[in-house]
Amino acid sequence: MRVCSDCGLEIPEFSLFCPYCGKQFPAPEKGSCLYSCEIQTENGLKELSVMYGDITEMTFPIDLLGISAYSYSYAPAPRTLIRALEEKYGIQVSELARRPPFDLREKAGCWMSEELPEELPIRRIACTEMVSYSNRDTERSDPALLLPRIAAYFSLLDIASYMGVPIEVTVLPLFGMGRQKISSSLLTVPLVNETVAFLKRNRSVKKLIYMDLNLERITRFAMQLSNSLQLMQIQERQSRTNQAKEPFVFISYSSADLDKALLLDRLLEKHRIAHWYAKQGMQPGLYSTQIVKNIQRCTHFICLISHKAMTSYHVLNELNLAFDRLRDGVVMVPYFIEECELEPAFQYYLSTIEWVKGTPPPMEARMENFIQTMFGT
Repeated sequence: MRVCSDCGLEIPEFSLFCPYCGKQFPAPEKGSCLYSCEIQTENGLKELSVMYGDITEMTFPIDLLGISAYSYSYAPAPRTLIRALEEKYGIQVSELARRPPFDLREKAGCWMSEELPEELPIRRIACTEMVSYSNRDTERSDPALLLPRIAAYFSLLDIASYMGVPIEVTVLPLFGMGRQKISSSLLTVPLVNETVAFLKRNRSVKKLIYMDLNLERITRFAMQLSNSLQLMQIQERQSRTNQAKEPFVFISYSSADLDKALLLDRLLEKHRIAHWYAKQGMQPGLYSTQIVKNIQRCTHFICLISHKAMTSYHVLNELNLAFDRLRDGVVMVPYFIEECELEPAFQYYLSTIEWVKGTPPPMEARMENFIQTMFGT
């Protein structure tokens, strides 16, 4: 947090104005670092930064530069990174896309170029193709398409790294949030989650930088990233504390998803992990009492996320109770049993919490793997 010099009240770190007295703060200069942190991993410290400015004006060598484009469309349109690369360095993305050595476009919408000439400050380019131009109006709001594309992009970087491609310094834009007009509210949380997971597992990357020319957009992303990392650190500490306790799991779900709750119940029982969920047909008075009692008791709160769950008043109430216990050591796990975008009320509670993807099928195998990973069974 920072303090407004006029009214003396605390305001968010990245605010461009004071929400209390209206004081305007000077906009950062292009090339400024808005946020930077170190992430401890099994492969050493990794640096994650957010910068405001023009990617083509970077003054240090870049091993890998990320770009985004419409599917199989690489025209250098005005005010795009593809256009800037051609004007600044003579890099023609359309030529690089003809026969890339790493090509996952057909299944995953991403590819990586061959190595660029030595005199350029960029060694390779990796492109994600989030949506097609012809279907952009529907695809840009489809989480079932977009979220796997984000995961696939970082998997592409893993594959290339495993094959010996240097990616020590990686610079990425805010994919799809510019000319493709994909909502930042849809992409930011999964982008943050995938970024942190990538830094933790990949051995080669040392520094990852997000950069954008739109000050409002990059500032909002920096704030979201900062909040997410702080909460992740709290949860990691809580997880270490909870390892010394016998786990007790509370399962939150919509009655429409009873079959998924029963599957999780059966698998937890198989691994002898104590748990509780609201069984169908409970008396109303007993139901509410048991809900509160078991949320207060639990070490892990698993919420099965679906379209129906996000219309459930009971699930939202349970989230609210569990959210208040985060600092007590409760580990909250949003477990997506469907591809869906969080509704605003759910974003409030879960936007900065790392979620688990339980799709696509087979769901039982994915849930089994999740339990083994979470509880070390």
